[in-house]
Amino acid sequence: ERRSTIAKRLVKEAKERQVIVLTHDIVFLLDLQFYADSESVDHVSVSMRKNGDKVGLIKPELPWIALDVKKKVGYLKNELPALKKIEDGDQDEYRNRVKLWYMLLREAWERAVEERLFKGVVQRFNKSIQTQRLDTVEVTPELIKEVNDGMSESSKWLHDMAAGMNPAIPKNTKLETELKSLEDFITKCKPN
Repeated sequence: ERRSTIAKRLVKEAKERQVIVLTHDIVFLLDLQFYADSESVDHVSVSMRKNGDKVGLIKPELPWIALDVKKKVGYLKNELPALKKIEDGDQDEYRNRVKLWYMLLREAWERAVEERLFKGVVQRFNKSIQTQRLDTVEVTPELIKEVNDGMSESSKWLHDMAAGMNPAIPKNTKLETELKSLEDFITKCKPN
């Protein structure tokens, strides 16, 4: 309750002057963004991180967990050239990087379900359920199949596989195809 009250108060203050907030609390950050958007208050979010013994490194993007699905897709797309470069090199390194990429793709699919398919009715980090948005939700068998296919393909690489199976590591073109499926899905399912 306090978090919400403070976020609203800071947004009200931001209408009159510049407000700078430093926080470790993702939910609080998202509250601030929500109230700023609802009050048409311009805002910019950046992240400050630690890398090894270096602290205070500013990045223009938020941490992965706080990104919306479109930004997650952009991140995954930006990772493809680096994966392409190592595709024919050390196969253990490539496999590990592909597995991580698929884990992030699965998380992006999950966010797409929240933001696009269910139009933000229910979202992690959101303190309330937006029931007024229910009338914009349209779930079709085709959309369900796209989600199931995308999640299933992503999940294949998240689990430890039996040594005897020795599956071929997907090439970069396969990763591009999987990402394209998610992009097509979020294009069909517009946000609320």
